Amino acid sequence: MRTTLIALLTTLAACGSAPESAPAEKTATATPQPAAEPAVPLPPPPRYVGRWAESADQCTEGWWRFWNDELLTKDRLRCDILPPDAASTDEKRRMVCQSEGKWSREEWALAYPAADTMTVSRDGGAPITLKKC
Repeated sequence: MRTTLIALLTTLAACGSAPESAPAEKTATATPQPAAEPAVPLPPPPRYVGRWAESADQCTEGWWRFWNDELLTKDRLRCDILPPDAASTDEKRRMVCQSEGKWSREEWALAYPAADTMTVSRDGGAPITLKKC
């Protein structure tokens, strides 16, 4: 009986020993975690963002490029699109433009006669119709 009790205690003591280490293949391959979603969804970009041209053949050369905060025209006019204020909307944008080394503050009017068409008027100038590339 005493030997049985000692054998039982020895077995129980072995159960409380350090846990076995995980197999090598399990520790080496960690499952990548998906990126956390932002807490607040980002607003969609303004309608003007993208590449535009006066005709389809100019989509590879001679295009205009609008970013959220910058514009580059086919003539290499570069403008910083200022953040909107109460008077600025997607249809009226204030800009600071650089042409031939000179800077100017301007207001551009944007209109959207069709889903893939935008009309641009620079400081009341003649409108230019652009198609989305």
